[in-house]
Amino acid sequence: IVAKESPYQHMEELRGRERELRETLARLHMKRHARRLEKPSELHTAKKDLARVLTVLSEKRIATVRGRGAK
Repeated sequence: IVAKESPYQHMEELRGRERELRETLARLHMKRHARRLEKPSELHTAKKDLARVLTVLSEKRIATVRGRGAK
């Protein structure tokens, strides 16, 4: 996902999604360690989703810094 292609428009939405995914990951890790995780693929998917959100956040931060420096 490239920052301009992101379905999330605002940084606050991205940060909210990041928090949500981190909570989901924590819950899935606990389930895995308790041997109650029914679909191990959920853990993989949550990790990938979090990585995508963090990438977009990073790209937006870089674009903001570059925009300020160009003035």
